[in-house]
Amino acid sequence: MSNTENADNSIKSRLNKLFQDARDEGFFITFDYSKGGEWLDVSSFTDDELAQMTNNKDHHFSGDLSLYAGGALAERMKISLEPFEPAAEIGDFRGESMAIRTLYNHMSQNVRDALGWTESMVEVGEEMASHSGKALNKSHLKTLWDILLEVAQQGGLSLQNSPNQDNLQKSDDKAI
Repeated sequence: MSNTENADNSIKSRLNKLFQDARDEGFFITFDYSKGGEWLDVSSFTDDELAQMTNNKDHHFSGDLSLYAGGALAERMKISLEPFEPAAEIGDFRGESMAIRTLYNHMSQNVRDALGWTESMVEVGEEMASHSGKALNKSHLKTLWDILLEVAQQGGLSLQNSPNQDNLQKSDDKAI
């Protein structure tokens, strides 16, 4: 039985191909390295596709695949926020808060659910940031975008082709 029986056809066919390619090359995909095998390469899946696997709302994916996809999505989020860690480590949460708000505004609801991100979580972060020092202004937004776009190319969460793209400028102005 496939790990993806009855799953969305696009995701299912791509996953099945990865599993078949592994078998054809004489190895198997594993989610437990102690059993041998190779890790599943999910780098070609979008954030939303990983979120669909993670959320597994219709139980189309195995529990192991769901956990693995969630880990991959969490790793992308971690990569996206890494540039802001040094300031946050010394108590300045302004940049990280703006980055979180911007990412949140451009995530699909699937990705938000998979990462456990809620509006109230984002608001708490903004409240913490408001006590971090002087307010940031719109001139910082370009730098924020440059950072987020750069880390997206290095494996972070994607901001491009967002289902919320129409609200881009309005929501980013609100983040400041």
